[in-house]
Amino acid sequence: MIAIQSALARAVLSAMAPLAALRLLAADATERMERSGIPPVVRRDRPVWLHGASLGEMRGLMPVVDELRRRDIPVHVTCMTASARALLQQEGIDGSYVPLDHGIWVRRFLDAIAPRALVLAETEIWPVLLEETAFRGVPCVMVNARLSPKSMWMYRPFKRSIAGMMSSFAGIGCRTPEDRERFVSLGVDPEVVSVMGDTKAAAHPGDPPAEWSVGLPGDRTILVAGSTREGEEFQVVRAALET
Repeated sequence: MIAIQSALARAVLSAMAPLAALRLLAADATERMERSGIPPVVRRDRPVWLHGASLGEMRGLMPVVDELRRRDIPVHVTCMTASARALLQQEGIDGSYVPLDHGIWVRRFLDAIAPRALVLAETEIWPVLLEETAFRGVPCVMVNARLSPKSMWMYRPFKRSIAGMMSSFAGIGCRTPEDRERFVSLGVDPEVVSVMGDTKAAAHPGDPPAEWSVGLPGDRTILVAGSTREGEEFQVVRAALET
């Protein structure tokens, strides 16, 4: 089922393979190895594989990583960006760049890691990765799942393929009821889609840099809305007044 539904995606990715190879040529040796499916070490402990693309997604996965490690469950975390890779090194978390979505590289990575489960963050939907993990019987879940109206409109022509690829998910935890409705409208089984909120809310932000407080009054509360979209400022002000 998944193989049939992702045939178009496989064809497109095969045509893009030369471009992926060029990207590897531009990377350093370590990144080149990891993106071609060779992690730093071969794992024998069957870790839970968690993947988040960039730094924001990675920070959202940290509460999940912390909980797994608290239970003595080994983890291997992958990412797409250099900043996220640096965070893994900084936190001492076993991980690597995710292999580019080509069959040879993904299978090589799975052979080396042998994950017991896969946890994807937000909208990391890679056809080959999902297909290969499904063939190996690796359960897959998504956390902080989000799907904007624009993305849903772009995916709609591929509704059957998307539903086929996502049929391998054991669970999809969405941030909001609206996100859930959009996934279901694309043909994803409603039984596996739920609303769980955003794990980023559970992540400890850490102490702010000392220079941030220079010149600020020490006896007043200061609210910073550092990243908002249209219409969100009112919600921030209302929440601040209610606390």
